[in-house]
Amino acid sequence: MTRILIASVVVMALAAGCGSKNKTASTGSQDSLAGIAPPPPVHPTTPQAAPVVPVTPVDVAPVPENHVASGQRYVVKKGDTLWSLAQKTYGDGKQYKRISSANPSIKNDKLVAGQTIVLP
Repeated sequence: MTRILIASVVVMALAAGCGSKNKTASTGSQDSLAGIAPPPPVHPTTPQAAPVVPVTPVDVAPVPENHVASGQRYVVKKGDTLWSLAQKTYGDGKQYKRISSANPSIKNDKLVAGQTIVLP
């Protein structure tokens, strides 16, 4: 019976010692983490908008209302002359000969309203 008593005391002592070691170890590990801050939360990244770049205006001459584009057909209106069409199309009335030479159907530099001509 003495052996059983001694064995019980040894087992209890070991159990008590193990328990105190675990408490110390766990307390020690908690103490060592107490000064460390948790990592910051991770937020999903939002796409960044591209920077706004100012647009530089380009100097473009305004197109007059009566502008006639070259390289296309044009239906002659009442009051049109070769000079006025050259002025509207090329910006120079002296260029009327270009229109005249591109349209052999024009006789004596006379235009008729409704006539279709080519503006080179």
